[in-house]
Amino acid sequence: MSNVHDPPTLLPNTSNFITKDVNENSSIELHCPVTNSPDLSIQWSKNNEDLDPMWLSPNVVIKRLLLKIQQTHLTDAGLYKCNVVNGFGSIYAQFRVNIITNETLLNNVHDNEQRTVISSDLDSLIGEAPEFISRSNDGQIGSTKVIQPEGTTVQLKCLASGKPSPEVRWKKNGKILSEDEYGVTQTQILIVKDLRHSDTGNYTCELSNSFGSINATYILIVTEKLQFFGNDPQNTSIESGKKIVLNCSVQTHNPKMKIEWLKRIDGQQSFRPDALVFGSEQYEHIEQSHELQSQQYSNEILSKPLIFSSVTLKEAGQYICLIENDKAVNYKKAFINVFDSRKGVTSWINNNNDLHYMIVILLCVLGFILFFIFCCRYRQKKNIHHHNLHSNSSEIVKSAMKSRQSLIPHHGATVPSTITRTSNDYIAHSVDSIPITKQYQQHQRYGLPLPSEIASLTSSNLYYARVQAL
Repeated sequence: MSNVHDPPTLLPNTSNFITKDVNENSSIELHCPVTNSPDLSIQWSKNNEDLDPMWLSPNVVIKRLLLKIQQTHLTDAGLYKCNVVNGFGSIYAQFRVNIITNETLLNNVHDNEQRTVISSDLDSLIGEAPEFISRSNDGQIGSTKVIQPEGTTVQLKCLASGKPSPEVRWKKNGKILSEDEYGVTQTQILIVKDLRHSDTGNYTCELSNSFGSINATYILIVTEKLQFFGNDPQNTSIESGKKIVLNCSVQTHNPKMKIEWLKRIDGQQSFRPDALVFGSEQYEHIEQSHELQSQQYSNEILSKPLIFSSVTLKEAGQYICLIENDKAVNYKKAFINVFDSRKGVTSWINNNNDLHYMIVILLCVLGFILFFIFCCRYRQKKNIHHHNLHSNSSEIVKSAMKSRQSLIPHHGATVPSTITRTSNDYIAHSVDSIPITKQYQQHQRYGLPLPSEIASLTSSNLYYARVQAL
């Protein structure tokens, strides 16, 4: 087994292109030749169209790396592909499936007139009767059954050779087909588009020239396309303890059609053998109980409701209503969201990836809001601090100015010069008594002049002029 951190790889000594020849009505198994591991995602396709397990005929079974056709038909021929992916890379393998029948051995013949027929000289001179390219011992092709659902397209082939080229005529239930209804009918391949139930019947091709004629018959069975009736089932939110009913109905002529209810298995990492896989999700059958009603058929409407008389949180999740007959399958999903108003608990019905994305988005938004609030409050706090500091500085400066003004005599008084000098000496002495470093810090903080500036100011003529003016 490969390392879980490596991309998927092919098995040793295997090719990514395999040809399979199988007889009609036998079984065939296609094993995707890739190393298996639990984290692989496998998608099968046929002729470049993805195969959904829920849309396949019960005759075709897909189990991860295995595709099995239990009874092959002509329509099963084609190019199959398994595409395998994990978180580290991808790889694929292709299968060319050829169905060998008594009716046809060469399905890839494009034009009957391009086929070279080796015959005797006599046959070359006188011509050749029509002959199927793929033939049984008696030169005739037996009846072939073809089953197709409504709305699809079918090709009915009658490939034959002849000299001269044989004329072709198609009949349905013994009556010649109308070109107005079926388009071109004088061809060896009859194409019927947008099948309806009325197209069911026996289609016979008759090929003839002047040397003979041959015919073959297809039994075409058109099955009804499974369609849900109305919009049910629908997503529902409901309070815990209440009654809930999920309806599932289908309009059909067949009362024996089957309706089943499935519930998604959440939190399951490995694949359970009893689970049904839809894409990458696993579902389990809801066991028959008094809450799962039996099928009811009335006026061509088949229904089977899912009822919870007292729903709980464990019933929350994703459900599937599955409808099927022996030829086709269809399904529809619905969610049940259960909330408990008393406890403030709500069930999450979305898958884990959606929940993770939602949590990441909410955390990012919350982080941005908190960062924005922090920036606003930090700026506001800084502005308040700056405003208070500016106010304190202004008050200190005003106080200092008032102190200096108190040293100046009142107007009209005689002030001896000796007293003025004594006052100046006292001021200088008071200021100089503070250590130099502390003086600088205090004056720088409150915006006051230094002692040297005060001394210069008091000794200047400007200072005495201001005193005299007062």
